[in-house]
Order: sequence, then structure tokens, then C-alpha cells
Amino acid sequence: EQLHPRSQKKDSSLIHGRRGMPFRQLSSDEVSDRAGRINNILSELSVKRLNDMELKEKAESLENIYSSGYRHGYEGILDVIRNIEITNSANDNPSASEDDQEINSLVLLTANLDNLKEYIREGPYSDTTFNGIVKLSDHVKLEIHRLRDLQEQNNQKSQMTRTIQELLARSEDLAAKVEIAQKNSEKIQIHMVAILGIFAAIVMAFSGGMNILSGSISISGDSDISNVVFAVLLCGIILFNIIAFLIGSITSIIRPIAYDEDEKHLRDGILNPKLLVGFNGLMIALLALDAAVMIVS
Repeated sequence: EQLHPRSQKKDSSLIHGRRGMPFRQLSSDEVSDRAGRINNILSELSVKRLNDMELKEKAESLENIYSSGYRHGYEGILDVIRNIEITNSANDNPSASEDDQEINSLVLLTANLDNLKEYIREGPYSDTTFNGIVKLSDHVKLEIHRLRDLQEQNNQKSQMTRTIQELLARSEDLAAKVEIAQKNSEKIQIHMVAILGIFAAIVMAFSGGMNILSGSISISGDSDISNVVFAVLLCGIILFNIIAFLIGSITSIIRPIAYDEDEKHLRDGILNPKLLVGFNGLMIALLALDAAVMIVS
């Protein structure tokens, strides 16, 4: 940006005051105080558009601040701008006009700095003040651009972090589902084998049992009913124990990989020792009763 012709004077105008007198050395407290006043002015410029009276007030304040050769520091401007954007939004300021409430606070800041720069250019203010506001305006715009870049980088990092977290969560969920599906698939295959084996055992047992039973009955012929009952009971015991034995053999093969403690009930039923002993005991008792009847008769 090209400075006003009066700002292009020799360097001696930046070293001496209006009347050519050397600037006095400012103390650290004075420098700190003037830096704080500039920060306050920047905050006020971000609230609303300045009218002529407010422009005059701010110009006189800057004339006083930049007197005695003061040069504002650059290190704290970014923090001031960041704080303005966070806490001094025009939308939350009741003193802002309706039009200003639709404008971002940093846009208001740069617009007011440009207006103030032109006001000081045309007004009865020193070259030191004009040069100060020009440098301050340029530096504020530079730091706003820098802040936008930082925010964009942070947004990209945050978005990338969220994306990575979502992908990790999905991958963990998919891995868990795959593991569950794999276990279920293995169990289904094992259960199918077990069911087919049980059916085959039952078919074989019934087939064999029926052959034995028909042979026994045919041998019995016209024998006493007690003989027939004895043969049927004997075949029942044999049939039941064959089925139990075959089911037990299949279960012993699939038990190590198919069952856990929650599936213990699947191993019970016909293989329950109490049921086996009870059924065989009952059948033997009936056989003994039938044998006794045959002996008596």
C-alpha cells in the first residue's frame, strides 16, 4: 500500500518530533501502558462502525500514544485479534447497529482501521501518528490472515482426527462382528455335523432295533405274551443304549470346541447319567418282573 506523500519524508522526521526535537526515551511502564491502550482501541474498533466524533476521539488517542517516538510491538497483536473474535462479536453487542450485527467483528476492525487511517491522513496529525496507524493496520490485517490460516489448519486437523477416530471405531466394531460371525459359523457347522450324526445314529439304531425286534417276535411265534413282552423290553434296552452310546460318541468329539459353560444344558438330556441309570434300571426291573411272570406261569 502506498503511503501518503507526507509519510515519505526523510528518516529524521521519525527520529525527531514535530519541531525537530529528539524523542525522549520511554520507560518500560510507559511502553506497557501505551501497548495496553492500543489493544483497548483495537477491541473498541471491532464493536461498531465509528462516526466522525468517534474517529476524532480515536485519532487523538493515537496521537497521544505515538508521541515521543513510541512504536507499537507486534508480538501481542495475534492474541488481541483472537480474543476479539472470541469475546467481542458484534452479534453479542447491544450497542452495535442492526447492520453491524450482521458483520464479523474482525471485518469491522479492519474497516474502522482503514477509515481511521484516512481520517488521520487528512487531519492535523503528525507523521509519526500516521505512520503508526498505517503499520498497525497492515499488521492487524496480516495477523487476521494468519489467524484464518491457523484456524483452517486446526479445523483440518480436527476433521482428520474425527475421521480417524470414526474409522478406528468402525474397524473395531467390524472386527468384533467378524469374530462373532466366525465363531457362529464354526458352531453352526459343528452343530450341523452333530445333528446329522444324531439322526444317522437314530436311523441306524431304529433300523437295527426293529430288525432285532421283528426277529425276536418271529422266533417267539405263538409263544406266551410274556415272552413277547420280554423280547420287546430287551430290544428297548438295546435300542436306547445304542442311541445313547452313539450320541455320547458324537458329543465327546465336538465337546472341546463346540460347548462352553453357558451351553452345558446341550450336553445333558439323553446323556444325563441319572436318566441313563433310571431308564436302564426301570427296564431291567420290568424284565425281571416279566421273567418272574414267565417262571410262575
